[in-house]
Amino acid sequence: MCGIFGLHSPHSPVSPETIRAATECISYRGTDDEGTYISADKTTGLGHRRLSILDLSPAGHQPMPDDEGKIHIVFNGEIYNFQELREELESGGSVFRSNSDTEVIIYAYKKWGAECVRFLNGMFAFGILDERGGKKKFFLARDRLGKKPLFYSNHKGRFIFASELKQILVAGVPTDIHEEAVNFYFSLGYIPGEMCIVRDVKKLRPGHYLVYEAEKGSLTVEQFWDLPEFHFPKSEEEFLADIEELIGDAVRRRLVSDVPLGAFLSGGIDSSLVAAFMSRIHGGGIKTFSVGFEGSTRNELNYASLVAKHLGTIHTQIVVKPDLSNDLEFVSGLLDEPIYDNSILPTYYLSKYTRKHVTVALSGDGGDEIFGGYIHYKSALLARKLGDLAPQSIKSLAGWASSFIPEGRFGKNTLYGISYGDNACFVYPSLIFKNDEKGSFFTADFGRMIDAGEPARYRESFMSRNYDFLNRMCYADIKTELADDILVKVDRASMFNSLEVRCPLLDYRIAEYAFRHIPAQFKIRNGIKKYILKKIARKYLPRELELERKQGFDIPGDFLMTTYLADRLLEFPKNEYIERSYIKKLIEDQQSRKIYLWHKLFVLYFFLRWLETWRG
Repeated sequence: MCGIFGLHSPHSPVSPETIRAATECISYRGTDDEGTYISADKTTGLGHRRLSILDLSPAGHQPMPDDEGKIHIVFNGEIYNFQELREELESGGSVFRSNSDTEVIIYAYKKWGAECVRFLNGMFAFGILDERGGKKKFFLARDRLGKKPLFYSNHKGRFIFASELKQILVAGVPTDIHEEAVNFYFSLGYIPGEMCIVRDVKKLRPGHYLVYEAEKGSLTVEQFWDLPEFHFPKSEEEFLADIEELIGDAVRRRLVSDVPLGAFLSGGIDSSLVAAFMSRIHGGGIKTFSVGFEGSTRNELNYASLVAKHLGTIHTQIVVKPDLSNDLEFVSGLLDEPIYDNSILPTYYLSKYTRKHVTVALSGDGGDEIFGGYIHYKSALLARKLGDLAPQSIKSLAGWASSFIPEGRFGKNTLYGISYGDNACFVYPSLIFKNDEKGSFFTADFGRMIDAGEPARYRESFMSRNYDFLNRMCYADIKTELADDILVKVDRASMFNSLEVRCPLLDYRIAEYAFRHIPAQFKIRNGIKKYILKKIARKYLPRELELERKQGFDIPGDFLMTTYLADRLLEFPKNEYIERSYIKKLIEDQQSRKIYLWHKLFVLYFFLRWLETWRG
């Protein structure tokens, strides 16, 4: 894993000091090596921080040139099929000087151009500077599901790309806030798609590549991958055999490493299944790691221990007593954009302690989105079924009744879904601050600048896919919450600790198969979520494991509220976006237990903390 940076500045010379400043601020992403490249005319530079995983020799140094010195690459990620690609490229005449997957990308680009990304199986964000023919062209690409980040800016004639937003800010792009990004954040808890909290910066979306031609100043973005259309020719037995084989191959590919590796083990089905395949392929004795909080029953350490004993892993359990006045402040400061995901704290702790033992860890991320594991899928399916059965008079009554139930109270979202149909029963519950709340939540001046309903319409736009209702929900979560929240959280928390996290269940071949061949009734069957995965898990995991329970990987909200969060929110200064009186009212309602609102306060905290960190 690494950190990358690139800059084209035609009107002022690029210096090594400029490049190093942009890579030094993310030095934790690569503690083993650093490198810079400055073009002969000093208009262009590349920077790299390296965390050595494959080919630990100096031959893997980046920025890496091709054999002619006309193409240079900076790469963050791992290509799991690089050995097969290398053999194919060598048969066509390419000569390699290293054993790294980075060099394979260079020669794949030279052979196939932009189409090279279609041949790569891995997690990746890379930038290629192509100076052939006396011209400068940048080619940037991001992996299919968004496991590695890639920001870019085309501001005042300067083109910049980077692994993290802070690098672009260090390079001089102003921190002017994108108002609609703030609007989206308070609805969704993250900033989706290409949008960024900073107005003049964008994110390259998963499964996309970008071409910037310096002489023309032209920038184009193209999508190279999406989940396939549904096709259903197979039986349950075939589903089980094919998915089992795919998971096994995905895990096997992710065990290629020149440094020690292990696995996160939460005790849930996804991480347990990954650990089981890892143990089977590796031959036992793998290292596994779990985290829990002192004094909290909201963890799965007992299940993790059960799985570890069954698999014979070398298991480490980390029980943390968090000091929120320091820990939450520190971890929230790592985020270049506000993200509502309180599980970033346990993910940070887990990564920190895991890194003491290994450099690479496999995780179970992706199982819920691909195979239908979230409780909100079952809730939306129920609301949709009830809505289909109910006459219009009952639907109208349900909508009327939902308006009287306060946010956070049981039944409100279900009644709303019954009343307003398919998409509403999925989209509406996912909104943290609803449209009708924003009138009193946002300041009047800021409220006039935004479209309060746009975040809901954005999320709903992914529901038009030609899938059954459950797969449409899974698709929307993959395109939004997974890419723009969950994987961002894992990347920041792990990479700050110089730990590489690999996600076998997010192998794009597994995702394609699940959406091409597996209909809803084999993802949630007879009320059992992730039915296919659980059928496979019965072959590898202990029978005592309660496969249908799911507690989640987070900190109990009440624990946060009673110890730290409420007081801290009142310390933040007044700002131009949020009515301070509304914050006080939310805190009062939460503390008096009128409504369960800690998640809204958490959203507020991460935004205000971002303002404090980046705007002063």
